[in-house]
Order: sequence, then C-alpha cells, then structure tokens
Amino acid sequence: MAKIRLLIIDDHPIICESLEFLLNQDPGLLVLGSAVDVLKGLAMVRKWRPDLVVLDISMPGYNGMEAISFYRDAHPQIKIVIFSARCEEKYVHQSLRAGANGYVLKGAAPTEPGGSWLSPQFNQRIIAS
Repeated sequence: MAKIRLLIIDDHPIICESLEFLLNQDPGLLVLGSAVDVLKGLAMVRKWRPDLVVLDISMPGYNGMEAISFYRDAHPQIKIVIFSARCEEKYVHQSLRAGANGYVLKGAAPTEPGGSWLSPQFNQRIIAS
C-alpha cells in the first residue's frame, strides 16, 4: 500500500520536528520534509508533489491563505490541512474558502479530528454553514 506523502510547513522548527517525528510513526504516512516559511514550502511542493501539506496559517512573509493559493497553483491535486492555534471561526471559514481541506487546532487531542478534518468544536457549525 502506498504511503501518504506529506510536507509540514510551520514557522516554529520545534513544531515541524515534533510533527515529523510523530507522523512518521504511522506506517501509512511518509513525511518528505518541512519548511519554516511559505516560499520554501512552495519549492518543496513543486519538487516533490506531495499528497498532503500540513500548514500553519500564521506565517512570516506570506500567510496561510496566500500559501493555499500558491500550493494549489503549483499542484492542483494537493490536499491542505491547516494546523493552527487560531481558534476563531473566521479563520476556519477563510481557510476553507481559500481551498483548504481541513482545519485542526494545535491544541486538539490526537484522536479528535475525524473524517471531516475539522476539530470537533467547529464541525457542526462550519459544515452546516
């Protein structure tokens, strides 16, 4: 079975390293690498064409909304999950409208995100709207 190939884009190196370690424990996942800014992430998307990007919304330089557009332009089939500490619903709406496939809070328990890739506190309200 082919592994899901993914990139982690977050401006905090400890988050990148920790996520990479944790996600690589799953036999169905392969972390190709990580980047601490949007443009480095874009170069990696173009080079490796991953299946999935785990992306922080608050980044220096270009923000997550701009990154979604850049990454989709470079690789239209890519799936993008926002991984953020920002829990305001406006960011969830903006991210999904920009083309993100999901939004998971950094404070979520590992078992929380479900099939919709939304942290539970957003599921009913966001999906219904």
